[in-house]
Amino acid sequence: MAETRAERVQADGRMRAINRKREITEKEIKEMIPTMAEFPRGADPADRNDLYKQMGLRLVYDPLQRVVTVEARPNV
Repeated sequence: MAETRAERVQADGRMRAINRKREITEKEIKEMIPTMAEFPRGADPADRNDLYKQMGLRLVYDPLQRVVTVEARPNV
């Protein structure tokens, strides 16, 4: 749990560092991807939800097709 919270704090810091009044650069996007990929599956769902909201992501799972649809709407 402590490791998950530490990763979240790091991700929060990176998100705050991005100036929302300009477009995110390709480099910044590439730096965010590992954070998302490494986010532990066992992490608290509320923590994951907070991170995804901050990133402007909406994830919808279709259990019949076993597919997750992701919609990105960064806060501008």
